Amino acid sequence: METSLFAAKKKASKKKAKPKQAGGGFGGGGASASTSNTKESSSSATIIKPVKADKTSLEKQWDAFAAITDLEIKPLGDPDTDDDYTYFEVADVFVRSGGDSSSESSTGWFRIGKICAFKEATIEASLTLQKGLIFWTAVHMRRELMALGKASATSLELGYIVPPIVYMGTETDGPLDDDEADAYLKIATKASPEVLAKITTPITKANSSFGFRPDWNPSGFTYKRRESAALKGNSKKSASTRLEDALDDDVSD
Repeated sequence: METSLFAAKKKASKKKAKPKQAGGGFGGGGASASTSNTKESSSSATIIKPVKADKTSLEKQWDAFAAITDLEIKPLGDPDTDDDYTYFEVADVFVRSGGDSSSESSTGWFRIGKICAFKEATIEASLTLQKGLIFWTAVHMRRELMALGKASATSLELGYIVPPIVYMGTETDGPLDDDEADAYLKIATKASPEVLAKITTPITKANSSFGFRPDWNPSGFTYKRRESAALKGNSKKSASTRLEDALDDDVSD
């Protein structure tokens, strides 16, 4: 009798398996958007969560960037006279590890790509919701960012510059000049809950209010991008503001 009771107690104390962590350690775990119902409210509410840090999310956000911006760095036309005028914002994004330039372990700010904000989203919200994805992408593009292993991962920082420039970074570029970084770069901070709560557009391939594209394909990643579709309607637009001429040849169609 004692043996059977002991066996039952052991079985009841079996530990629950820990849930698998998503986002590869860069945050952005869980679904990009989910619907939550609470006892206090019978209505459903869309909760926008950070996008996952993986290849699928990179493809989706890259698609979103192309669809929102048509590969421009600012809206074209006149908001007062053009019926098809669409407002959006774009920012250049940078990542560094090892702290500021006074630290011997600092990598400096490496240019990684561009993010955009559309509809109810802001640059601040776009950076917050894509931070994990940008870090994940950055360490695949720049091995320098992970030179110190785990210490590098915990010291990763996200920065941005507004307004952006047409220039696209390449693998041979060094970090941003310290004087330029001091003059123009801002370190990204987490958007407030009030700002994030304004984003109600579901994050899908066909409909999103923010996006991200790296300046070139991360190592081991080949993206059959849909940017060519976004460029079809762009042939008559001003070449001075287009990103098309700056796209890298090493990105495969």
